Amino acid sequence: MMQKLQTSLSQAKADFVEINYSESTGSAISISKGEVERCLNSHGSSGSVRSFHKGGIGFCSFNNKDFTTGVQKSLESALVGGNVGRYLADSPIIKDKVENKVVRDPLALSLEEKFDFIQKIYKLLEDPSISTSSINFRNSTRDLSYLSSNGTEIEQTKHFTGMSASVSIKDGNKLQQAYFSEGTYGGMEILDGYEEKIDTIKKRVKDLIKAPKVESGTHRVLLNPNLAGVFAHEAFGHMSEADFLADNPELLKKIELGTIIGAEELSITDDGRDEHLCGWCPYDDEGVSASKRELIKNGKIACYLQSRITAHDMGMKPTGNGRALTPFHSPIPRMTNTYIENGTKSFEALLEELWDGIYACDMIGGMTNLETFTFSSAYAYKVEKGKIVGLVRDVVLSGTLFETMKNIIGIGNDLQHHGGLGGCGKAGQNGLPVSTGSPHLLIDKVLIG
Repeated sequence: MMQKLQTSLSQAKADFVEINYSESTGSAISISKGEVERCLNSHGSSGSVRSFHKGGIGFCSFNNKDFTTGVQKSLESALVGGNVGRYLADSPIIKDKVENKVVRDPLALSLEEKFDFIQKIYKLLEDPSISTSSINFRNSTRDLSYLSSNGTEIEQTKHFTGMSASVSIKDGNKLQQAYFSEGTYGGMEILDGYEEKIDTIKKRVKDLIKAPKVESGTHRVLLNPNLAGVFAHEAFGHMSEADFLADNPELLKKIELGTIIGAEELSITDDGRDEHLCGWCPYDDEGVSASKRELIKNGKIACYLQSRITAHDMGMKPTGNGRALTPFHSPIPRMTNTYIENGTKSFEALLEELWDGIYACDMIGGMTNLETFTFSSAYAYKVEKGKIVGLVRDVVLSGTLFETMKNIIGIGNDLQHHGGLGGCGKAGQNGLPVSTGSPHLLIDKVLIG
C-alpha cells in the first residue's frame, strides 16, 4: 500500500502534495427499549489528496484505491481555483510507525460473541421502575497512512473500544436520566467494571426522580472533574482553535497571547501523546507530531491550537492539531486531550470553601457560543455548611467565559480524564475522539436555573 501511495505521489507536479488513506474494520451494536437497533460488522476505506500550488489549494477524496486519479484531480482543483493565498507552515520530515496496545482484542471475537456479551449487559439495565434503557457498543481498528511530497511517511494503527449505557424514568411531567460512557484506545479491557457502573446509574435515576428542583439564582458551585473538563473543552478549548480566531479579529484581540484570563493557579493543556486517552493523536492529519501545548499558563493565554494553514496565516508554528474526522474531510484545528492542570486543594478543602452552594457533576447536554455557555449537569447535590446534604435535579449552569474564568477560586489536586463514545463536533465533522480532564473546580457567582 505504501509503495502504491509513493508511486502516485511521485507523479504530482505541485509545490506540495499530501495523501491520507484509511482502512477501518469494526463492529457496532445498539439495543434500546428491548429492541436490537443495530448489530453489524463493517469494513471500509477512504482517502484524500490535498495539493498546494502557487497559492492555490485543491482537495479530492475517494473510497477506492485509485490514488493517481486522486492526485490529478486535486491538482486540477488547485489550478482552477487560482491563488487564494493558501500556504502551509513548515513541518519537519517524519518517518514513523505507531500502534496502541490491546490486552483483549475485540477482533478476536465473532459478532455473535460480542452481541451475547452486550445483551447480557443490557439485561442488567432492565428494572420495572425504569421507563427506558439503552446500550451502545463500538470497536474499530483503523490503519492510517500519511505521505507527503516533502518525504514524510507515517503509519498509525489505532484500536478503539467503547460502550455507553443510559436509563430514564418518567413520572408525570418529570423525566430524569442517568448514563455512563466509556471509550478509548484499547480492547475489551476498557469495559471492565461495567456491573458497578450500571448499579450506580440505576440507583441515581431512581433518586433523581424523587429529588427536589434546584433553587434558581446565583450560586457558588463546585464542579466534579468530568463537568469541569467539559467546561474547559467547550468554553475555552474551542475558543483557542486558530480558525475561529482567524475569522474573528475582535475575539483574537480579547485573547491575545499574554492576556490574563484567570487566576495564577489556572493552567489548561492540550496533549495528544497519551495512548490511554480518547484523544490520542501522536501525529495529526498533516503529518505533524503531538506535543504538550499549554493553552493557559499561570492564568495567561499562552498558545493557540494550529493546523499548518492557520499557523502560516498567523506566523506561528503548527501544534499537531490539524485533524480530520475521516479522509473525506479536510484537516482543521481540533483539540485532542484537553485538561485543566492540577491545583493544590483537596476535595474536602473545596467543600469547606464552597460552604453553602451546589456540587454539580457530569454533563447531560449543553451548548456554547464561544464567549457564552449553558451546561446541564447530569446530577448535582446541595451543600450546606461544607457538607453534602442531598440530590437536586434540573441544574443548568450558564455564564460568560471571561467572567467565569476570573471567578475560579479553587482548583483541586485530583485530576481525572474522561473519554467516551460521543466525541467532539465541529464544522460538520461530528464524533471526533477527544478526552477532557480536570480536577475539582470551585467557581463563584454561577447563574443556575
